[in-house]
Amino acid sequence: MNKKDKTNSAYIEYICAKCGTINEINVDDEYICSNCLFRILYKKKTIGIKKITAI
Repeated sequence: MNKKDKTNSAYIEYICAKCGTINEINVDDEYICSNCLFRILYKKKTIGIKKITAI
């Protein structure tokens, strides 16, 4: 994982499609793996239940 300062902006975790490394990427950063420089990343699935009320 990238060791970055998380105080000012929100980072989202992505998984590299080639090597499986978990990358924390800011919205302003390039979407590239820090380990193998591969450009195909998958957004990590959130754990938890979303509850939506229907009208």
